[in-house]
Amino acid sequence: MSKILKKLIQFLLVGYFIFNIFRGFVLPTNYAYLLAIFIFFAFAIFLSSIILGFLTIKENFITTFLMSTLLCIGVFFLMEGFMPGFEIEVYTFEG
Repeated sequence: MSKILKKLIQFLLVGYFIFNIFRGFVLPTNYAYLLAIFIFFAFAIFLSSIILGFLTIKENFITTFLMSTLLCIGVFFLMEGFMPGFEIEVYTFEG
């Protein structure tokens, strides 16, 4: 149980840093919605290793990264459609 909680907190922090680094996300001002977005994002990353195990794919960095990316993209667009206040805007990096 402590291992699952430790991973969940780690994935919540990953979500927090991703939403702060990339400027294309508009987060809701309501804290309940904001916490729900972070929890859905963390569970999507958490489910990637379970899905890889179910599909009998060897779990390494590349497969975990690809599966997490696909799941998080799906969660982003689901949240954009169903979560009030969460938007994905077009952002062009000018660096």
